[in-house]
Order: sequence, then structure tokens, then C-alpha cells
Amino acid sequence: MDEQELITNETEAAVNEVQPVKEEAAVDKVISFVKKLRGQKWFKPAAIAAIVLVAIIALASVYSAFFSVEGVAINAAKAYSMRDMKAYASSLAFDYKEYLLASYDGDEEEFFEKISDNVDEEIDSWNDYFKIMKERAKEDLEDEYGKFTISAKSTRVKDISVKLLEEKLSYFLENLEEITDFDRDKIDEVKEVAVKLAIKGEDDTERDTAYVCMVRIGLSWKVLQINSSSLKD
Repeated sequence: MDEQELITNETEAAVNEVQPVKEEAAVDKVISFVKKLRGQKWFKPAAIAAIVLVAIIALASVYSAFFSVEGVAINAAKAYSMRDMKAYASSLAFDYKEYLLASYDGDEEEFFEKISDNVDEEIDSWNDYFKIMKERAKEDLEDEYGKFTISAKSTRVKDISVKLLEEKLSYFLENLEEITDFDRDKIDEVKEVAVKLAIKGEDDTERDTAYVCMVRIGLSWKVLQINSSSLKD
């Protein structure tokens, strides 16, 4: 055994010997602190209930922002406007990669070669693809607006019947079922969320509205399509 290995083993042994004492001391401190709190007048069941209520409200806010029908639609519309296709793909009701590869018979290598030729950069993976799409979009937006910010908010939510969905998007649904794992029979509910987008540049602000078609499959709201006009128009 060389000197370095000996030092390492001795150090580990010392740590293992001291650590239980530290943990025991920490536990004692926590118990002591809780006992002191329980002795205070304010430390009552009502205080605990208030803390739990605050936690529930916080969780509800997070759910509303990221998992509710409006939250998913807003985040998806904003991601799409910035060509953050990785984030956008995660919100879709179908496999985005399968959708893109359909024209290449599922051949990823051929797809990456084609994209590499289009952007004049080497693309060897999905991470490369998502990264270059986002970077190019940012460059284009900066060329047009200079330093910019993008905001998004929901202005209206409409109920859409499955019958109307099938009438308006018949070809799109058939195509999805043919080339991806999407199954329209799993749709439990349909809504359309109008999302107002604002791109604030150095000189002016441009506004537009995206109509996000949302489908609920089980407990999750997913994006089916983003349109420039309402399905009810």
C-alpha cells in the first residue's frame, strides 16, 4: 500500500468515525428546536393548518402555470414562437420526432444529413437539431427586433366538440394516426386557447394571437396544433 492510499484510507476511517456523532448532534438540535417552538403560543394546530394551506396554494399556482390547459397552451405558444422545438415537442399530443421522420421513412441519419445541408452545419443528434433551431430563430429575431423579450398570456378559452375537431382537422388527424402513435379515440376533451403573444424589441412591439388546439388525454392536457385562426371561425 503506497503513502497516498494509506492517507486516503485513514481519512475515510476518520470521517466514518466522526459522522455518526455529527448526525446524532444534528438530530438532537432539531428535536430541541421543535420542542422550543411547541412552547410558543403561536405554535398551534391553526398555525400548522395555515402553513399547509399556503403550501396547497403554492402547488396550485405551479399546476396552473405549467399543467393546466391554459398553462400548457401559453408555454407551448411561447416556445414555438422562439423555435424552442424541444420544449414545444414535450407539450404535444403526439411524438414529434416520428412526425418529422415520416418523410424520411424513419431514417434519422438521412434526416440529420438533410438538416445539416439546409443549415450548413453538422447535425448528428436531436440535441444538435433542437439547439440549432433555437439559435437560428434567436438570431433572426435579434436581426429584426434587436434586443427583445417575448411575453404570452391567455385571452380566451373555448370548448370544442370532438365532432368539430374531426370536421376541421380531418386530414391532419388521419395523417397523425398514420405516421405517429397518436390515437384520436383516446381524446377525452377538446379546448381552444387564444394566446396573445407580444415581441417587444428595441424600437417597437409586435403583437399576434395564436390559437392553440388542446386535447385532454387521461389527466393530461396536450397540444394538438397551433393555428393563426380559430377552429370556430
